[in-house]
Amino acid sequence: MTPHSFSKFKLLNNKFKWPGFLSRKSAGFTLMEIMLVLGIFSTTVLLVVSIFTTTTTLQKRTITSQRLIADARFTLDTISREVRNSTVNYDFYQTLTDPFTGQLIWDLSTDLPPALALIDQDGNRTFFRRASLDPLDKPWAGDGDRVEVCLEANICIED
Repeated sequence: MTPHSFSKFKLLNNKFKWPGFLSRKSAGFTLMEIMLVLGIFSTTVLLVVSIFTTTTTLQKRTITSQRLIADARFTLDTISREVRNSTVNYDFYQTLTDPFTGQLIWDLSTDLPPALALIDQDGNRTFFRRASLDPLDKPWAGDGDRVEVCLEANICIED
């Protein structure tokens, strides 16, 4: 070591002593320094947690939207395939009654038809209708927000 490197130290009682900024009295952190570091750390952690929860929530919404879009695409593909391969069942629209129970479904003078009635090459009837909020008492009400596919034996499947 050069003589200049020792010039930072003081000789006290024949022992070297560190300069004032590294003395024993100021070797630790002050309360203010610790509080400042804790505040910065807490703010950083809260920011990271907030970003993580926001990202997770958005990811869940995106997954839900993708599932809904996939379900809607499947339903529309099924309906379009049935429409292409079938013909409209005009007898259903002339009778105005439920093909399974014989109950009056709607009045053409006041309502639109509640369903798309199709018949395929084998004579199987298929009905696409809006689901009813009360499927037991008013299955053809069409006041729901989902689509039902009803088959010959009055088996309805909600999509």
